[in-house]
Amino acid sequence: MGADWENVILFGRYDCYVKILIILVQLFILIFHFLAELKRIIIEAFEETYKISEERKISFRTASYIIAVSRIAKAIQLRGIFP
Repeated sequence: MGADWENVILFGRYDCYVKILIILVQLFILIFHFLAELKRIIIEAFEETYKISEERKISFRTASYIIAVSRIAKAIQLRGIFP
């Protein structure tokens, strides 16, 4: 009867290890998808900034300011805060 309890305890430990590994794999998958989405956002932002910079022959910093101010102006117009 003592051997049966040892097997139960042993398999119980493996069960916990398997659950922990499953959680870790899910976490790595979640991080991978997050990084892929972040990469897409950064690439889109760079392409937009580069396009404006090349069209107007200005620096990246100035192009970034233009994008930021235009987004703020668009938000203000959509919300109708100022006439």
